[in-house]
Amino acid sequence: MPTRENVEKSSFASGEISPELSAATDLRTYQTGVARQENMVTLIEGAMTRRPGTRFVLELKDETQTGKLWPLRYASNQYYMLVFNGGKMRVMRDASFIGAAGAPYEMAIPWSAAQLPTLRGAPLGATVTYTVSGGRMQVLTRATDNNWSLAEYLPQNGPVDPQNLDTTITVMPSAVTGNINLVGVNNPFSASWLGGVMRLDEANASLTTLWTSQEAISRPVANMPASNSLFSDMANPANVTDGDNSTAATKTDVTCYIGFHWNAPQAISRFAILAGVGLGDGTAIVQIEAYGSQGAAPSADSSGVLLGSIQTTLTGNPTVINAYFASPPESTWNNLWIRIVSVAGTALHYSIITIQPQAPVPGAPPVLRRWGDNIYQAASDGNAGAAPPTHTSGDAAYGGVIWRFYSLYYGFIRITAVADPNHASGTVILRLPDSALLQPSYRWSPPSWGDGLGWPDFVLQHQQRFIFTRLNRLWGTQPANKTSFWLTADATSALDISLTSPDGSLVEIKWMASSGILVLGTSDLEWMLRAPASDDILQAQTIDPVPDSQEGSIAQIATKVDRGVIFVSSTGKQLLYVRFNQLTQQLDPQEVSAQARHIPKAGVVATAWQKNPNKVLWMVLSDGTLAGMTFMSEQKVIALHRHPMVNAFVEDIAALPSLDGGRVDVYLIVRRVINGQTRRYIELMQPFFQPVDPANPTADGAWFVDCGLSYSGAPVTTITGLDHLEGETVAVFADGAMQQRKKVVGGSIMLDRAASSVVAGEPISWRVTDLPRSLQIPGGSSRGKMQRANTVIVDVLNAASGEVRLTYPKDNRNAGDDDTPFDDLIETGADDYGAAVKLFTGEILMQVTGTSSRSVVTELKGDDAMPITLRAIVPDVIEEAD
Repeated sequence: MPTRENVEKSSFASGEISPELSAATDLRTYQTGVARQENMVTLIEGAMTRRPGTRFVLELKDETQTGKLWPLRYASNQYYMLVFNGGKMRVMRDASFIGAAGAPYEMAIPWSAAQLPTLRGAPLGATVTYTVSGGRMQVLTRATDNNWSLAEYLPQNGPVDPQNLDTTITVMPSAVTGNINLVGVNNPFSASWLGGVMRLDEANASLTTLWTSQEAISRPVANMPASNSLFSDMANPANVTDGDNSTAATKTDVTCYIGFHWNAPQAISRFAILAGVGLGDGTAIVQIEAYGSQGAAPSADSSGVLLGSIQTTLTGNPTVINAYFASPPESTWNNLWIRIVSVAGTALHYSIITIQPQAPVPGAPPVLRRWGDNIYQAASDGNAGAAPPTHTSGDAAYGGVIWRFYSLYYGFIRITAVADPNHASGTVILRLPDSALLQPSYRWSPPSWGDGLGWPDFVLQHQQRFIFTRLNRLWGTQPANKTSFWLTADATSALDISLTSPDGSLVEIKWMASSGILVLGTSDLEWMLRAPASDDILQAQTIDPVPDSQEGSIAQIATKVDRGVIFVSSTGKQLLYVRFNQLTQQLDPQEVSAQARHIPKAGVVATAWQKNPNKVLWMVLSDGTLAGMTFMSEQKVIALHRHPMVNAFVEDIAALPSLDGGRVDVYLIVRRVINGQTRRYIELMQPFFQPVDPANPTADGAWFVDCGLSYSGAPVTTITGLDHLEGETVAVFADGAMQQRKKVVGGSIMLDRAASSVVAGEPISWRVTDLPRSLQIPGGSSRGKMQRANTVIVDVLNAASGEVRLTYPKDNRNAGDDDTPFDDLIETGADDYGAAVKLFTGEILMQVTGTSSRSVVTELKGDDAMPITLRAIVPDVIEEAD
């Protein structure tokens, strides 16, 4: 007796599977996979729907050259797609180019077409820092939507390689700041250093005096020029400037003041004062205060800026007082005066015999002291006290002295020219120690980067650091400082790491990803760079580079997906997913393309993650075709699908959230041959179809053409503006229904009937070929036995198109040798063409003509511009009696 069974296929969660799996009927992949899936996208729910078409946006600036797409998210509602091509950058926002008067905004870029595929970038706020093969790093900055700038990335203190140890190879600078010349002995310089940063240390630490406690600090000073006038509340104030100790300015009171006015502002270091109390008046403890002001002489004795004060004892014997006032240090004033206030004692009669303001000697060497790595300049005079200075910028008081951070015992120079191995020029970017001018130094460190040495190939932001890599070397900036490579002994240190393979083989970093930990892909291994605890911040002292898996990679921008990273294998032909397992503290890589290796076998050259709405990884292959992979590992949805396009060679792809955040838009650069000419276009994949009115669904709003344009307005019979498709035969979707295909002539087409809503573009054909289905019969499987099917149930959602057949091919994958006709899945011929086609949802029972064969395959296809979502295929398979 024949055995009959409905073989239900209600999930397509495995997508198109490899021919090698076409006989593995016991695998879940077989049960949820198909033999062919073209221009149909598996949804995360398991159904499949038509790939949306693309909208023509604009041709490239220079259509003879390839281009590069770069997505940038500046803020929660600020998204940009940058287009690099032809030496220019253009900017797209909300699927349109930014510009004025119909001309896109443009900015010059330094990258050639050959360099663009190697472009890597790390965004930070309104900036992106880029690396590129064979070129210096650049920083792109957004000021406004139509105001962008590009400048060279300039590190401030490195990175540098290990210090020279040969005492016979020395360097001496011509100055410690600014643009300088460097003279070497025994060939220290190399032309490969150009653009790089070198470090130069002082030759001998003893060249700068060490700070010592309680030292009396006194800077070279000279008397200030005579003032233009005096002001005072004392008698005979002019006597303090006549140099005659027999006369004095006097006052009997608890306070007195005397000061100087200069028409031109003056700097001051201290007052030298000879003062005392009246004879026979005993002693007095007084407060001497110094003030400064600008402009006219003050009207009150304390109406200026208090520069400082001291307390001292005056007696009947005149006392010389050097009062140090320099806060703020060496400020300039028109008016300088002292005020004496009685604190305790019997004297009320003051005598100021002489008073002399003093200022630093112009051109005198600064008073420098060294402590640790730092060199400080005395900004005031006084006692050094017990605690050494430790600050690293500005001024700070320690003991009785204000110390100004002056320099480190080393500095950094950006190399701008190398005349020969003993002569170079550069710009000081961190002041050199003054002692560097006293004798040549062998203590120098060469640059890590340079025009000949090479620049980083990759950049990434991770845990507030910028991470750069080249070959096996990794550099990380200090946290929250994107240009500092300062190596310190604490958690703020920059990073400088060289990866060494366990077997000693070459390590070449191909990609980086920040996924909780820092993951590195190399030519042979995948590495973890992590702190002792996986959620700790990377620190130079505790970082642990660990090779953890052995898949290998090509150079690429790895794609961050949900809870992990997808990257391309070392062959370029497999996709691998890796995530950090918190339980095992290891990477868990898996090949996610294993079930459909034939799809990426041409080689993956670019990817884009369309997270919403359907979690699709779009792939550009080296043969110019487009493929996709619906990926949701938690739900075991891994479905690859192919998307052939008419007259198209896809060159690049990128994804960017829509302005409203409701979806992720996919942009493509597509090369087409139009009217005999090679053209390159920016195209935007349209949203996945959803009925405008879910309660009464129609085809209105569908977009299933590529490189298309739309018209909306009053009914017309001619559609213009299609110059970009000149000579092409386009599909026409008008007012929610199909019209006959038209050839574009003179940039326009004539419609079959007037329409107010039209979409026209390259047609898209879709096709789904199921796998052969076997019955479970008492003797086992029906595999290899003669079978046939007379009916098939097709379950669809919001459908208005499609054809179906049951086929019996000799080759289950290539059904083209079977001439079994297709039957229309949905008939729309009786519909009113003046209204949008209504969509059908539910099961469709198709009566088909069947013959006997050892396999029965259901096949569906369509080439119109109508929507369809496929939920299930249920052929009624009959196993015939022997």
